[in-house]
Amino acid sequence: MISINLLNFSKNCQSVNKNASKSKDTPQKHINTLPKAYPKSYYMLSFSGGRKLLSLEEQAERLNLDALPNRVSNKITEEIMAKSGKNLYDIHTEIYSPLLECKTLDDAKALYPEFEDVIDAAALEEDQMSPTLKHIKDGKIEDADIKNLSLLLLQTHYAKGISPNARGAFFGLSKDAMYKIFEKLNIKRLDGQYLRLVGDCSPQKRQRMSEARTPEMRAKLSKRAREIWSDENKRAEQSKNRKAYFEAHPEAIRAISERMAGTTLSPDVKAKISKSEREYYKNHPEEAMLRSAAWKEHSDITKTMKKIARDEFPYLKKIILKQQSGKGLTENEKQYLERYHKRCETLYPGMHKKVGETFKRLRKEFKEKNDGEN
Repeated sequence: MISINLLNFSKNCQSVNKNASKSKDTPQKHINTLPKAYPKSYYMLSFSGGRKLLSLEEQAERLNLDALPNRVSNKITEEIMAKSGKNLYDIHTEIYSPLLECKTLDDAKALYPEFEDVIDAAALEEDQMSPTLKHIKDGKIEDADIKNLSLLLLQTHYAKGISPNARGAFFGLSKDAMYKIFEKLNIKRLDGQYLRLVGDCSPQKRQRMSEARTPEMRAKLSKRAREIWSDENKRAEQSKNRKAYFEAHPEAIRAISERMAGTTLSPDVKAKISKSEREYYKNHPEEAMLRSAAWKEHSDITKTMKKIARDEFPYLKKIILKQQSGKGLTENEKQYLERYHKRCETLYPGMHKKVGETFKRLRKEFKEKNDGEN
């Protein structure tokens, strides 16, 4: 049986990606110029063959899995655990390609519960429509039909993995117009980083990249790289430009610091911290006893946690046992634990705070009893 005390203790595991969304306050025009948290492999260019194809685990480390549909994040975790060798394109295609066979929005909703709140564009009253939707209804936008619009958008965005930014795929409309339509129809947009990674490993895109990188192009890129990195003056100039940029944009430094939070500890340091925590509980068995007692006082919470673990997180027990044995967890396993606790917190808000308050009370009573006996 899974120890609830261990489940609670594992909440302290940190995820590299959990801060990935904190840089939203940084002006968008600066985002694309900021160094990434994975400088060695994040979109690494090989001058002899194109962009590096990341493994599924590497792709998962660059995503906020909580921002994805549950069936997608669960499938990613399942394939990583199974070491199947699949990538995001394989997983996304496997899940959403049947959507292309749907003939109506109701068919799509029956097949995909995540679409149950999507609104049929044809059912909207005119005063509820955006200006673009009104134009579509009036037949003013070529190839757009209000009758099957909601289904078509789902098929284009989910089944084909195309972003609303792609004007060619969405009737030539701007991304702002498409965002407004998605909002009006309750269609949740897929994470942009997820779509980019799905596209990067699609056979079609890799074939196009391979064909575009002719021997002449590769030689040109290779020569350019040698010129940049073999010239000391050019390296110094790049360093100077970088320094000037950060002096002019302090918000960029803050964004990097937030994004890098949780990624600076080396595996050795993390292992040392984990060992220290285990030693503490070994030398202070009363702490583990009191935590266990605190959880027992909240049987309704533990019942919920066990049900979620059984129904939604089949690999949780395996990870907990691995952690209990003293073995280190991979980043994906830590994220799995983090998602489990977020899911529990969603169904039982404030659960950890309630148990924590009970633990403090029991600890205080325990201390007062010991002081009285002494």
